[in-house]
Amino acid sequence: MCHRWEFDALPVFVHQDASIHELPAVAKNMGLSEGMTWDDVREELQRLPRQDNSYSYKLVYLARHGQGYHNLAELKYGKQAWEDVWAKKNGDDTYEWGPDPLLTPLGMKQAQHVHDTWTSFLQLPASLHPPLPELVCSSPLRRSLSTLCISWQGILAHETKVHVREHLREVIGKNTCDQRVTRTDLERHMQFHPFRIAIHGDFTEHDSLWTPRRETDDAMRQRVHGVLEEIWENEAKDKQALIMAVYFDDDL
Repeated sequence: MCHRWEFDALPVFVHQDASIHELPAVAKNMGLSEGMTWDDVREELQRLPRQDNSYSYKLVYLARHGQGYHNLAELKYGKQAWEDVWAKKNGDDTYEWGPDPLLTPLGMKQAQHVHDTWTSFLQLPASLHPPLPELVCSSPLRRSLSTLCISWQGILAHETKVHVREHLREVIGKNTCDQRVTRTDLERHMQFHPFRIAIHGDFTEHDSLWTPRRETDDAMRQRVHGVLEEIWENEAKDKQALIMAVYFDDDL
């Protein structure tokens, strides 16, 4: 497939040990390479060329959602039974996980930990803390939106716009937890949060992407690449620091 943009991470900023598969909720100093400061990052962002028709450099904070009830159910039944049987159901006698499960109390606590970490950073001199995001993007799934809102409430301005795109999602299909709720229910859910959502693109009342068949990893990568291009060319065009609240496969 021909892409308008190719995306790469600059290795100079963040150090990640490829042998470590379980990452902490918040890495030390947000995972900056040893010896690098956030002032170094700011200076590098200023030095790099601004966006034109051929290239663009942006600082992106990728955030995973906190624990949802589908995660709790998988722990309860085990991975194999979850994939073979329970992931196709909407719940059991104890938990409801489909469609689009909510955060568990632990999931909310995990999001609060991210909030507290950012709050601690922002009490430091400006040169020592990360730049705040100028743009906020999210998956349309409630667990991602809720994680984002808890993480950033009181840090970003009240009524901050959260840009929601249908295709900015993890692997879709088969599992009911990956099917979003209706647009009406999503908008109702966001009424209880401090930020307002701006829905982009062809966002139907019912989830038109979810099917009983699981999306392949390659199809997911192509889909996400396309939505990143849309974000780069539209809402992120003049922004340098973004946050994206969504979970993707490690190999994306």
